[in-house]
Amino acid sequence: MILEVDVSKKTKVCTCCGATLPLGAFYKDKRTADGRMSRCKSCHLASKRASDLAHKGQREAYQAGYRRANCEALAAAAATRRAADPDREREKQSASRARRRDLINQRARERYRARKGQGQGDA
Repeated sequence: MILEVDVSKKTKVCTCCGATLPLGAFYKDKRTADGRMSRCKSCHLASKRASDLAHKGQREAYQAGYRRANCEALAAAAATRRAADPDREREKQSASRARRRDLINQRARERYRARKGQGQGDA
């Protein structure tokens, strides 16, 4: 299939879905003649998601092995990042607490309701 690239309008045809889209809808790829991938971003991401789901167990096993083999180097790199920008680290911790706060409060309410419900049955 010949790529249809209209340089004057800066559009390209996706080889996957066949849509004519602006060049901004394609990821850059310096290996190609026009400097863009043959599939649009939407098609590329859909393909990537399908591949990630198909190989999820393999990827997780690889990542776990890598973390085990390089745990000291990863910990040292993380410590260096934290030391280099302590303000960013405080912001990250604050954001994490804010995200968890709702979950923590929800669990506390559930425990309270469970205890309160038990007490009513005794009377």
